[in-house]
Amino acid sequence: MKEVFSMQKVTPFFSIIIPVYNAKKLLPIMLDSINAQSYGNYEVIIIDDCSEDCILDIAKNYSTKDARISFLRLAKNGGVSNARNEGIKLATGKYSLFWDADDWVDSECLKTYYRYLSDESVECLITGAIEEYKDHNVELVPSFNDIQKKASLVPILMDLEKKALVGYCWNKVFKTEVIKKYNIQFREMPMNEDFEFTLDFLDHVNNVVVVDRAFYHYRLDQSSSLTKRYVEEFYEIHRKKIQDYLNYINNNNPNYFDVSLETLRPIYLRYILSSVARTFSQNSSFNNQTRQKYVERIFQDDLFRIMRLNKDKIYSNTEIIYWPVIKRKVNLTIMYARVVVFVQSNMGSLFSRIKQIR
Repeated sequence: MKEVFSMQKVTPFFSIIIPVYNAKKLLPIMLDSINAQSYGNYEVIIIDDCSEDCILDIAKNYSTKDARISFLRLAKNGGVSNARNEGIKLATGKYSLFWDADDWVDSECLKTYYRYLSDESVECLITGAIEEYKDHNVELVPSFNDIQKKASLVPILMDLEKKALVGYCWNKVFKTEVIKKYNIQFREMPMNEDFEFTLDFLDHVNNVVVVDRAFYHYRLDQSSSLTKRYVEEFYEIHRKKIQDYLNYINNNNPNYFDVSLETLRPIYLRYILSSVARTFSQNSSFNNQTRQKYVERIFQDDLFRIMRLNKDKIYSNTEIIYWPVIKRKVNLTIMYARVVVFVQSNMGSLFSRIKQIR
């Protein structure tokens, strides 16, 4: 049975949906940062995905003190996508935001969002983000600050993708009416569900505002290993992301296809290398022979040709670090991936800085 706690009476402008699972130490930090907002017409919908800690008590305590906070405990664990979809059903705000329980936001966040969205003519707002590592922060902001029409979105998305600002939902605001009208939902996937939701949503918009500021603080655990969480379909999932991009470009701005390849090619190369690195996970069944065949299959993928990687040509300085992949050197690619795993596992700070080369 679902337990819902809410004292909200005023129609909110923003619905902030927060899925949570065993985050008792960090959820209060997020909720306190929301409570500190200089703009107050919002609702917070906490979706507990059957946590095993005291999240229920924490959520009840906050909802008792603040009528804008409601709480839903799911009957069974269904994952982050299911939790967010349940939150969408409860959202009554003009715009919906999807924030994570272990992050936090600056106090001027909602006030700034409202300034751009108050006339409700824009369906989506996209901002930057602050990546928080153990020993340093990195601020990522868009290069644009303006309202964009759908026809001009492709170059905007390519700029945002260079800074890893497309594949997350927490740096965006979505018009709730559009989500519900077109039944846009988060898909059940091991990863990339935010990207799929965003691209689905952008198919149904006319106006998007891009703001060259960052308010959302995204905590990154640089101690977690590339091989710690093995996802068998990692390559296929990220291959689909690249293919979805190419389809979106062809449908909305085909003249920009060649230029877009310059952005997407090094990203695809990074996905390939990361896929190979993950075969070293203790949870994978790969050995030397199956790993070689795995890499060979990737090099024979038709997408490899579409991305113009079959010409053995390095198009930019960014691509130089992927030389073994571009040249389709199977053993060198495997060796390179093993080095990546070693650096990430033993020199987390260095690895996080290398990742920032985008």
